[in-house]
Amino acid sequence: MERSWKPRVKNISIKLGTFIGTFYSSSYQMANDGIADEGKEEREFLGKEKPEIEHLSDLIFGLALSIGALVLISQPPRSSTEIITDVISFSFSFFLLIEIWLHYTAAMAVMKVESISFIRLNVVLLFLVSLEPYFFFLLSSGPKTVGDIRIDDTASMLYAFDLGALFVILAFFSDRIAKSDHDKVHAAEVRQHGVYRAMFYSSGVILLASALPFFWEITVYGYPLRYYFWAGSVILIAVGSWYAGRIFHSQSDRSY
Repeated sequence: MERSWKPRVKNISIKLGTFIGTFYSSSYQMANDGIADEGKEEREFLGKEKPEIEHLSDLIFGLALSIGALVLISQPPRSSTEIITDVISFSFSFFLLIEIWLHYTAAMAVMKVESISFIRLNVVLLFLVSLEPYFFFLLSSGPKTVGDIRIDDTASMLYAFDLGALFVILAFFSDRIAKSDHDKVHAAEVRQHGVYRAMFYSSGVILLASALPFFWEITVYGYPLRYYFWAGSVILIAVGSWYAGRIFHSQSDRSY
């Protein structure tokens, strides 16, 4: 029974990941059609077709999201409190992955894949995204101890490093766009990515700092202080994205 169940779950995860990847990719494209039409001549693309690295990224992000959902399905809750906790933890993971995906796609639409080092940085980002569901699974499994080692402590530390590194890479992409020639990139996008740069660098530093061991040992209302750092980074990203959107639209209204 176990042998027949595993291939079925794997099949479902692949199909679900492909569907989510296609859905969000097309949704984001539709939402930005107006911007793409207005500033098409000012953007840099690698040829007319979408680069292969972006097709790969759509698949990896979609699989990461679907695997996160399967983690919850594989661990049925034993109480109503666990249901709420599972939904909150999954919402956190889902929100961050979606934000990373959307900002990554927006950056790739403006930037030109121009060097091997740039491609390698993209590969590193996708590798970190693919690790996220594994760390999320370890954290969702609850407290575990092997000898003197707390598995959830180590998993949360690696999870913070993983997300922090992702945000630092996105900040680097935004920095490249913010410093771009205004003749090639729309001025509204330059200002918008200037805000994203500050937002991602700040969030990355917060998450990397939260990996320090004593932030796990200090607890507030029964939860490690590390988790409150993570909540702060989510709030920072939500507020920063809203503010960057306002700047983009106000700048666009002045330009056209």
